[in-house]
Amino acid sequence: MLKENLYCAITEREVGCGYHYCITAGAYSETAYRTEKGYLNYLERTELKPELINTYISKEKGKIEVYRLHGRYQEKSFWSMKEIPEDAKQFKGLSNGSYVDCYYVDVNGVRTIFRPNPNAKEVYIPYDYFAYYDEN
Repeated sequence: MLKENLYCAITEREVGCGYHYCITAGAYSETAYRTEKGYLNYLERTELKPELINTYISKEKGKIEVYRLHGRYQEKSFWSMKEIPEDAKQFKGLSNGSYVDCYYVDVNGVRTIFRPNPNAKEVYIPYDYFAYYDEN
C-alpha cells in the first residue's frame, strides 16, 4: 500500500499511550512514536523529508509542531524470507500489534517496508515487548 500526503504532529506533552510523534494521512493515524530516536528511524527508513508548516500551543499538549512529510513509501506484507530482497535492511517494527523483524529497501525507485504476515508462522515471530521497549 502506497503511503503519501503524510503529516507529523510533535507534541511537548504525551498523547494517548505516551506518544509525542503522531503520523497521520488526513484524518487517519498511520503510526506514532514515543521517542525522537524512533521518529528519526522512521524518517530514515521511509526517506520522508519533514517541512515545518505550523506551531501552536495547546492547554493539554503544550507546544505542538506540525510537519508535512514530503515523499512517499509503500508497505508490503510477506510470507517468506524469499520475498525479501538481499540488500534489504532489518529493523524491529510493528505488525498486527506485535514487534517483529521487518525490512526496508528501495523497490523500483520506491522505498518499501516489508512486514511479516501474522499468519506466516515462519517469519512472524513476536519479540518480548519490554525487551524491545528498553532498547528504543
